[in-house]
Amino acid sequence: MMMSKYLRLTGFTVVFSISLIATEKPELFRFITLIPYGDKIAHFVLFGMLAALGVLQTWRFGKAYVWTSVLLTLVYATADEFLQLLFASRSFSLLDLGADIAGILIFSAIAGYCVNVGSRPKPQSSAVTTSMATSAIRPKAIIELE
Repeated sequence: MMMSKYLRLTGFTVVFSISLIATEKPELFRFITLIPYGDKIAHFVLFGMLAALGVLQTWRFGKAYVWTSVLLTLVYATADEFLQLLFASRSFSLLDLGADIAGILIFSAIAGYCVNVGSRPKPQSSAVTTSMATSAIRPKAIIELE
């Protein structure tokens, strides 16, 4: 899961921009209503991808940064949903907020798992370790005998 810093930033920017455009110009995304539960799926995937990209971008700085990025995504999703009360063409929905939160938590967990698995050192087999240890000892013993 090696992704360049710029690719992650670009992905984050694209997803964030789609979220803003969907708030400002909902008519561009009317096709989603043709899919059963399309609105909830879009909320789940969009905010989940935003959170996952945040995790992928901040994991190398430590857990505090990862949790901060997840928290900021949760705050953004909540604010976005409550700001819809100000637009006549939009409506506040707890189900949308629930889909946002579920997407954030699930995608963050998947991204965190992928990052942890990818950054772990590969375990060596015991046979290789044992043979390496004995070969390292033998030359010293031979040198000392001579």
